[in-house]
Formats: sequence, C-alpha cells, structure tokens
Amino acid sequence: MYLFQNSVTFVLDKQIFGRMKNEKNKSYPCADCKMRRKYEENPKSFIARFWHWHTGFCPGWRAYFKSLSEEEQAIVRVKYHLK
Repeated sequence: MYLFQNSVTFVLDKQIFGRMKNEKNKSYPCADCKMRRKYEENPKSFIARFWHWHTGFCPGWRAYFKSLSEEEQAIVRVKYHLK
C-alpha cells in the first residue's frame, strides 16, 4: 500500500506541480521551493520542520495555496499534513 501510495503521489505531484509551475502560478516560487523539497526528502530534518512551521503564517504560501483548485488543495493538505 505504501509503495502504491508513493507512486500515486509522485504522479499527482508531477501533474499538479508541473502544471502549476508552467501555467497559472508563475509568480509563486512555492512550486519550486527548496525548503519544500527538503521536506519531501526528509520531513524530520530541521529545514523541513522549519518549512512546515512557516506555512502556518507565510502570506506567500497562503496566496499560493488559495490559487490552487479544491482538488489540488486536498492533495497538498494530505501530502504535507496541513490543516
């Protein structure tokens, strides 16, 4: 199940983040954020925990998140354990 879930997540990431980066969210650097990538690599690292903490109040992240469709927001919430 875990391997399948990661495969599905990877495919969805590629579709969603690739489309977001290339089409509608050119002004949001969150799609290519290095700290977010560190979170994906190792969620328990200091940088990853800092990134996760700062998403709670970062105005750029909020604007980026609100620009996503409902489906994309749901996927991001699950992937990054957001409220």
